Amino acid sequence: MRQRCTTLDSVGDAAAVVALYADDAVLSAPGARALLDSSSIGRYFAKKVAEFSAAGLTVADAPMGDVVTSGDLGFQWETYRVTDKSGGVVDAGKLLTLFGRKNGKWMIIGDTWNSDSMPGGPAARATVTVATASNSLVRR
Repeated sequence: MRQRCTTLDSVGDAAAVVALYADDAVLSAPGARALLDSSSIGRYFAKKVAEFSAAGLTVADAPMGDVVTSGDLGFQWETYRVTDKSGGVVDAGKLLTLFGRKNGKWMIIGDTWNSDSMPGGPAARATVTVATASNSLVRR
């Protein structure tokens, strides 16, 4: 079920990432309105891939356990880390992804994350610096 960041970071393929989302998925990114369909999510990821690439940033996700399922629903907690070209950590946090089985195939139906940094703390200031340079906040 989990292939998003591997696909996004290793090849910068936003279209392949969006294919993991259901048509009616919800993406709730920090500091942004919820995106309520895969077309909006596709535009979001295409923009983020370009911004992160231009800023030399990469994102790595790490599962905090197995995907938990019950019937046609599932979820997984993960952590993420955004690093710059030198390997310095720009941001880190946690995320929750919801899965739904649609027509026999597991798809992402909900996705949200937030930073471990407190607003105004050192990592938050680094995030704002990156946001200013690339006109975005960090992550997916």
